[in-house]
Amino acid sequence: IGRHNSCDFVVNSPSVSNMHCCLEPVSTSAGHFFVVLKDHSANGTIVDGHKVPRESWIRLFSGSCIRISKSDEFIFNYPSADTNGAFKANFALAATLGSGTHAEVKTAVCRTTLQPYAVKIFHKRPVNQFKAKSSIDVMNEVHDLAVVKHRNILRIFSYFEEPEDRFLVLELAAGGDLFEYITAKKTLSEKETRAVLFQIAAGLQCLHSHKIIHRDIKPENILLMKPGSVTHIKLADFEMAKIIGEKSFTTTLCGTPSYVAPEIIDPGDRKYSYQVDIWSTGVVTYLCLFGHLPFSENNNIAPLAHQIRNGLVVFPEKANSVPCSLISSMLKVDPKSRITVEKIMQHVW
Repeated sequence: IGRHNSCDFVVNSPSVSNMHCCLEPVSTSAGHFFVVLKDHSANGTIVDGHKVPRESWIRLFSGSCIRISKSDEFIFNYPSADTNGAFKANFALAATLGSGTHAEVKTAVCRTTLQPYAVKIFHKRPVNQFKAKSSIDVMNEVHDLAVVKHRNILRIFSYFEEPEDRFLVLELAAGGDLFEYITAKKTLSEKETRAVLFQIAAGLQCLHSHKIIHRDIKPENILLMKPGSVTHIKLADFEMAKIIGEKSFTTTLCGTPSYVAPEIIDPGDRKYSYQVDIWSTGVVTYLCLFGHLPFSENNNIAPLAHQIRNGLVVFPEKANSVPCSLISSMLKVDPKSRITVEKIMQHVW
C-alpha cells in the first residue's frame, strides 16, 4: 500500500509514503494462516489506534482499522468468516464481566500486543437464535458496525466465528456501567445528569447518522470509561439485533419493558424510527435525576404496559421544571411529537 504506481493498492495522498506499508500472510504449524502489516512509512501507520513502529509488524484481525493518513482509513477483513481456533490463538480470556440472555462478557488480552479488551461471547448451543442468520451475513453486518467511531460509542474491533461460539472483541470500559453508578449514588446531580444526557445524545446522533437504531438504551448499556465518573461514557450493545436476529432481540426487549417505547410494546404494522431511542433516553434521564423509574410495576397508578402506552409520568413536586419539561418532551407517546436528538443537544438545560 502506498503512493507509488508499483504498489498493489495506490493511495494518492501527499502524506502517504511511496511504499507506506505492506500486508503479508504468515502460515502456522497447524495449517492456518494470518496476516501481518509491516510499516515502511515516514509518517506512520495506525492499526486499531496503535502506531506501528517503523519496519515493525503487527498482526491483523477481521475488523482491524488501518489508518495511513488523516483522510485514508481502511477496514481489513479476512475472506471467510470461518476462523476456527483463531480467537483463542490470538486472545487469552480472563475475568467474567457479566452475562445475559444471549451472551456473556469477559475481559481478554491480545497475545501479540498485550492490549486488554472486552469480549462478548455468543454461545450457539443449545440456543438456536443464530439459525436465522448465516455466518457471512453476521460477519458483514458486524464489519459495517466496526466503522462507527465516536467518543461516546463503544468501539467494535474484531469478530471471530467458531463452531460453538461467536466472539465480538470490544473496547474495554474500566468504570463499570451507569446502573451501578446510580445504585451507589441513589440520585445524580443536575450537573452529572446533564453530562450523561449530552453524551447519550451525542452517541445517538452518530449512530442515527449511520442509520443504526440502538433500541436498548438503558443504564446497563451505558458504560463509564473511568471508575466513579460520568465525564466520559459510551453506549454499548448497539450491535445486538445484528448478531442474535431481529425476532430474538425484540422478544428480549419486550421481556423488560421499563425503558422501551410504546411503539415497541405494541408495534402493529408500524416500523420503528430513531425516536424509540429518544424515549429510552428520557427514561434514563428521569432515573438519574430522581433515583427511580418513571414507569414501573411498583407504581400504583396503573399496570406497567398501560403507564407506557399512555405516557403516565409523575414528577416530584419540587423538581426543577426545566429538566422535567425536557424529559416530558422525550416521553411523548406519539413518536412524531417527541423531541429530536438534535434539539436535545440544543436545549437550554
